Amino acid sequence: MALVRSDPEGAFSYFERARAADPSKAATALMWQAIARDRQARADEADTLYHAALDAADPHSPQAATIMELYARFLSRRSRPADAKPLEDQAAELRKAAALQPAPGVSAAMRVGGGVTAPRLIQKVEPQYTEQARAAKYQGTV
Repeated sequence: MALVRSDPEGAFSYFERARAADPSKAATALMWQAIARDRQARADEADTLYHAALDAADPHSPQAATIMELYARFLSRRSRPADAKPLEDQAAELRKAAALQPAPGVSAAMRVGGGVTAPRLIQKVEPQYTEQARAAKYQGTV
């Protein structure tokens, strides 16, 4: 909410405390701290924080892909497309690999017939974004 209220210093401080309280969430906290510093036009600090966030994240996780996408966007806005492109490509590969992996607890595919029916849409759920995600203009493909 501090970012939404245009209080990036307050947001930075909040994420610093969150990172100390739960080190397992350090990558996410560092990413948001980078966003806060970017909003303050402190690009060098934001760049360093994005690097730290990538170092703290599991390099094969969707979280790493999110950080890469946001960092690539940051680099593009800083007229560094050559630095942004490899991050965009790597994030896309991570997203593709994650999409190909079966969900936990899901068995092999089955053929329609013999009591097996084709899947059908039961309910459509629209994505819910937090205020922070809206403020960061974060979006994605499902």
